[in-house]
Parts: sequence; structure tokens; C-alpha cells
Amino acid sequence: MPNRSAHLLLPRAKSSTALLLLLLPSLFVEAVSVNVTVDDTIPDPVTGATFTYAPTGRWNVGNNCTGCLAQPDPSLVYDGTWHDATYSRTEIGKDETQTAQISFNGYALYVYGIVSQSTISPNSTADISFYIDGELSGVFTYTPPGESSYLYNVCLYANDSLSAGSHSFMLQNGVAGGITSLVLFDYIIYTQDRRPEPDTYLIVNCSSCHICNSISHFRRLTFA
Repeated sequence: MPNRSAHLLLPRAKSSTALLLLLLPSLFVEAVSVNVTVDDTIPDPVTGATFTYAPTGRWNVGNNCTGCLAQPDPSLVYDGTWHDATYSRTEIGKDETQTAQISFNGYALYVYGIVSQSTISPNSTADISFYIDGELSGVFTYTPPGESSYLYNVCLYANDSLSAGSHSFMLQNGVAGGITSLVLFDYIIYTQDRRPEPDTYLIVNCSSCHICNSISHFRRLTFA
């Protein structure tokens, strides 16, 4: 009895030999650009990487922080979460700069946050530095107008000229000895190229067979 679990069943050829050719995936499949969003709290959906916040105890998960002066609307924040930190050279416990770090694979990076427009409770001045692979790559500075509102999904840093590959990223809030700096960090987006999974083809070529077909993913053929 024929093996019904076989992927391909061929009738017996009377006078010729059947040729089975398995084509390997093409090396020329065009890559596509993909944006990957990594929340301040939730792991990278591609790699599982999460942000590392330092120093310990100097960052607050803003949506859970009832004692934080900055209180943006969680419904307007990506995934409803953000990280809150303040650098102040004159306040004990805030006189160290704070950092958030993660690694990613891509050629572009965009960093987003929330910006408070108040000048008191909280003081919303900002002096935030951005490092790629250990090198200073950009700075965001801000002087608030003195209003009670917040700006959401503000692009704090953008870099679309990175070499494609693995990179380390670090956000640093404040500069030692510098001005007071508030950061409300929300999420990043990085861009990478991916090659789509090409179909794998099994081609059956024969001179005396009833059928010659191209099939993808080894779809089972049956013959009458």
C-alpha cells in the first residue's frame, strides 16, 4: 500500500525517469523596512530586551507614582506607561544623572517622551543627552512656557543615519552640575531591514507523468 503520509505521490513512469528538483530560497529576496516599538516598560517584541534604569531607586514608573509632581493623562501615553526622573544638583537623592539603556538591531532610532509645560510643581526644564554605542549623538533641551498642560508623543531624539546592525542606546537625564532636568520617557522606535520568508518550491519535472506542478511549502498532491 502506498505511503499516504508522503508529501508527493507520483505515478510510475513507464519509459522515463522523474526528476525532483528542490529550489533553495532565493538569495535575491528584497528586504523591507520594519519599525519596532519598544515601550518603557514592556519588552522588545522582537528580542525580548528591556530597558535598564539607573541608579536604582532614582526612576519612577510614572503611571504608578502618586507622589510624582508630573501627572500626565495615561490615556494619551503609549501603552499607558512612562518613566519619570528628575535631576537636580541641589536635591539629595536627585543629584546624580539618571540613565536608561537598551540594545537594538537597526539603522534608525527615534525616542519619544512626554513634555510638561509647567515651570513649578514640576519644574519642567530639560537637558537630556542621547548616546549611541557610547558616543554622544544628540541633546534635547527645553524651557517650559509656564502652562499646566502636557505635550504627548514628542520626538526627543531622531537618528536615521546609523549603520545597519547592533547598537547600544543610552538616554541620560541631566548633566552633572547643570540645570534641573525632568524626563518623562515613553518609548522608542527603531527601524531595521528584514527579508520576508520566501516560498520554498518543490518542482516536479517528468516526460511521462500525468501532471507537472510547482507547489509551495510542500503542499500534498494526490493523483486519481
